[in-house]
Amino acid sequence: MTCADCDKGPAGADARDQSCTYCEFVEECPYGMARRDAMRAPVGVLNTSYLLAEANGPGVFSGRDLVVADECDMLEDELLSYVELKVPGRFVADHGLTVPKKGSHMATIRAWLGEEALNVAESQVKKLAGGGDVERRREHERMSRLAENIARVVGREDGWVRDNDEEERSAGQHGGSAGGSGLVLKPVSVEDLADKYLWRHGKRWLCMTGTLVSAEMEAEALGLEVEGREIPWAKVTAPMLFDRKHRPVVFAPVALMTRKGQEAGSMDKLLRGVERVVEKHPGVNVLVHTHTYKLAKEVSEYLRKCTVATGGRSVVTYSDSWGRDDALGVFKAAARNKGAILVASSMDRGVDLPGDLCRVQVICKVPMASLGSRQVSERLRSRTGELWYLAKTVRTIMQMCGRAVRGQEDYAVTYVLDEHFGKTLKDGKKMGLWPEWWLEGLEVGRVREYI
Repeated sequence: MTCADCDKGPAGADARDQSCTYCEFVEECPYGMARRDAMRAPVGVLNTSYLLAEANGPGVFSGRDLVVADECDMLEDELLSYVELKVPGRFVADHGLTVPKKGSHMATIRAWLGEEALNVAESQVKKLAGGGDVERRREHERMSRLAENIARVVGREDGWVRDNDEEERSAGQHGGSAGGSGLVLKPVSVEDLADKYLWRHGKRWLCMTGTLVSAEMEAEALGLEVEGREIPWAKVTAPMLFDRKHRPVVFAPVALMTRKGQEAGSMDKLLRGVERVVEKHPGVNVLVHTHTYKLAKEVSEYLRKCTVATGGRSVVTYSDSWGRDDALGVFKAAARNKGAILVASSMDRGVDLPGDLCRVQVICKVPMASLGSRQVSERLRSRTGELWYLAKTVRTIMQMCGRAVRGQEDYAVTYVLDEHFGKTLKDGKKMGLWPEWWLEGLEVGRVREYI
């Protein structure tokens, strides 16, 4: 159970009227007590999505003298996710609405939102006001939030794209029909929304990350340099203290992992390359970054057949986001025992593998954002789109390399096997995205050793 399962009434309700399935006394709710402690404390530790939800909802944690944002290169992604609009299929079906068909112009969608969906949401807010049981209060809170989100889209003339794939996934999960499917709109950028939903909640900000490849680009993307209302900011850099000998990155371009490359037979070359790396480092724990679940499946199945190369080490993987944490736990347990190889599609961040937990990493494919996403493709067409797209790729590669080298005395080697990395490296140098300290650790391997 998590706090997401809580069915207590909203924070503003009288505690005497509240009830909860999980807590006998709602005033002793562990989540509520922790939240109150954080509100009273001089220093509160939150993740970014929680700060956005609390500061922009009930106003909690807003107005602090100083906000320290770690992993600040993810602030834009967090904001993009926070301000997106999801009109639930249930809401559409319950009120007899019909979402504009796929392919409709954005003007048609915005008109439908303003003339139909917003009117229904606001009428429900009025109808549900004034207390009542727990579920009624929760529904009032949901309708208020939905009305605000719809109004945000209606009041912004452009900059939104429709996510048909997510609509279909949601409809499938909830048994939606054509008339009951929902609507998902995502913003292309948040430069004009960042001040309202982020910066105003702190008087001063200290934004930190080890992979801020372009401070100027991030400042523009987060509305610090919008013409007419520039917010003063400055970049401060600190030297890299990890010896480059402890963090080598070996580029061995054995396979071109673009779609065309894979269609031309690169997959077999990649699999043999991964096998050679694993064989080259007997007994140590290995993290293989694949970027996609499909590639993770193929690599893990292949390695399980390579009994000589793996030398008895367990091969661990997962097929969806739900299995990520369990797979990481299984890998760590096996790594401390007989050794293990973790084949992962989404462990470029939030993973700490110090010391002998990981001495070798393999990057199978350059982690480029999918152009199948309309949000990504529209952003790519903007004035700074190419810089933004490449910067995301550079950041992710640097994050991947950092999973196994966690301190000045730690060490690990990372192999990049995708031939396309050569172009990413060249273009990134041209645009000034690769830090000198990272390039110092780069080596070019002899391809024949890995084929």
